[in-house]
Formats: sequence, structure tokens, C-alpha cells
Amino acid sequence: MKYQLIKAASSTGANYKEAQAASSKPDFIYKTEISLKEMREQLLVEVDSLH
Repeated sequence: MKYQLIKAASSTGANYKEAQAASSKPDFIYKTEISLKEMREQLLVEVDSLH
């Protein structure tokens, strides 16, 4: 599980870094929303794996 958390954190960081390089404000918002969505999904997967 530790490996999965590290992998998820790396992916989230990469997505946010890509958002920072967005070409416009709407593009930044869109890419940030994708990053947040993926964080939420990963959190749900991790919480479910604890049961």
C-alpha cells in the first residue's frame, strides 16, 4: 500500500505541474480539476482497501 500512495502522490504532483504550465486560465482550471478528481478517486480506492 505504501507504494500505491507514493505512486498516487507522484501522479498528482505531475498533473498539477502540468496545470501550472497551462496556456490559459480556463486550461489551468480544467487541468487542476482533473488533478483534484484523480486525488479524490485515489483516496476512495485507498479507503476501500482498508476494509
